[in-house]
Amino acid sequence: MKSSRQSNPAVSEGPAVRGRILVLDDDRATQLSVSEQLMALGFEVVLTESTTPWLSRIESELGNGSLSGMLVELTIPVTRGLAKLQVICDRYPQIPMIVMSDAKNITGLRRAVDLGAREYLVKPFDAELLRRKCLGVFVARSHSTA
Repeated sequence: MKSSRQSNPAVSEGPAVRGRILVLDDDRATQLSVSEQLMALGFEVVLTESTTPWLSRIESELGNGSLSGMLVELTIPVTRGLAKLQVICDRYPQIPMIVMSDAKNITGLRRAVDLGAREYLVKPFDAELLRRKCLGVFVARSHSTA
């Protein structure tokens, strides 16, 4: 199990740390790009490899403190598709999730939202779209529950 926690203490907008986001994606380039953008928004990022048992990782992160949200690639093997996503949404409805995948899986992305994901991103997506969706899902949620 390999993970890295990264944070950016010098953020110009909002609080120093807005919360922790778990990023689950097989593609290292996507992990790094997404984590860099999230850190620029003031989030602490937890990267998880696809070989890590997903439920165990979520439970571990919840045990370490607050988990503000998850960005999840829909088609990686550990998610086992929509059935596993449904389990996560049912078990942890308090954790907002944004699912990601390419355009050929748009039906799966929409179904994931029907099952409980808050938003979806179609890859490749631009930095502005990621920023808007993450702020809308992860920050708006924390202000509405405060």
